Amino acid sequence: MRGGGLPVNTVIDSGVPRIPSEIIALRCGAICVPVKDRPVDRRRVPGFFGFLESGVPELISARSSEQQRLRAMRRYRVAGTDNIAEFDSLVRLAIVALSAPAAAISIVDDERVTIKAAAGAIALSSLPAEYALCNLAIRQNRPWIVEDALSDERTRNNPYVVGPPRLRFYAGAPLRTSDGYNIGMFAIVGSKPRTLAPVELKLLAHMAEVAMDVLEMRLMVLSQAQDISALAERQSVWKRGA
Repeated sequence: MRGGGLPVNTVIDSGVPRIPSEIIALRCGAICVPVKDRPVDRRRVPGFFGFLESGVPELISARSSEQQRLRAMRRYRVAGTDNIAEFDSLVRLAIVALSAPAAAISIVDDERVTIKAAAGAIALSSLPAEYALCNLAIRQNRPWIVEDALSDERTRNNPYVVGPPRLRFYAGAPLRTSDGYNIGMFAIVGSKPRTLAPVELKLLAHMAEVAMDVLEMRLMVLSQAQDISALAERQSVWKRGA
């Protein structure tokens, strides 16, 4: 690799370039394991760098998009903070309105899913992103549902499904910023399989929008407070110099 980018040390064998195994693994995504280097037919691609430009752009785009999502999330200054009190009434409302055993609002970082508010009979706490159902759900731009986690191939081996708290049902709607990035999830969960009606999904999505409105308002207040503090500091410096 050069400069942390994709490998460019192409092996040439009888004039046929070969795709490094790292690219093959990346090209397939997380479900693929590296395989032996495979030859590329020059007639099918305009040279090796043509392959890089035409065959892997979605990988670069995905990485770039995730970095942009993380920057958007950090803009709201919530990842490492305490619970957000304004969310408490929302999760309690979700439990009543959707007849859910538990509800939570979370922020999804690159390494951790942080619970900002939770209520209900199932204990929910912050956890590593690699095990969190919210980390799967946040890749969607619409509500993400698992009706029976033990029979769903996406979740049946998850440690929080096969072990405590033994989740069987999950439905979450993304907290989507005004510039189009999903930074967290509003989710309801249960210990029994369940199907949500369309009107219930719509209500869940609406609650996620309300939660995002809370974050937008919170950011506005924080920004105004920062501006006022900076102005006061400048005035103080000006007075000391006068």
